Amino acid sequence: MDHVAIAIVGAALGVLTANSRVPRIRWAPMTCSVLLEIAAVLVLVVSRPTPAPLLDGFLFCVSVAVASTLYAGLLWKRMGLDPAIGLWGWVWRDAVSPRYLRESARAFLDGDDPEAEVTHGQAP
Repeated sequence: MDHVAIAIVGAALGVLTANSRVPRIRWAPMTCSVLLEIAAVLVLVVSRPTPAPLLDGFLFCVSVAVASTLYAGLLWKRMGLDPAIGLWGWVWRDAVSPRYLRESARAFLDGDDPEAEVTHGQAP
């Protein structure tokens, strides 16, 4: 039962982390969520009298990373940058190159898409 609680808390912090970094990094919420994650790992590894405290810390870190990537993929999909890409495509892109996604979102939101002339065929 402890492992389920650890995974749920890790997933909740992963959602907070994703929400603080999509479409751009907001440093105050990001810093708070990272500090909470560090504190939780220290509590799990140092102060818990379990037979495998490193396993609890590892489970927590994995649940944070998985939940953050999955929720970030959902947020990227909701932005509508490219409707042809499915949810798992956005999850994969967030896992592989989140910086590219932030730069693409910035260009999309600013309206200066350099590939727009190529994909639409004619210059305005």
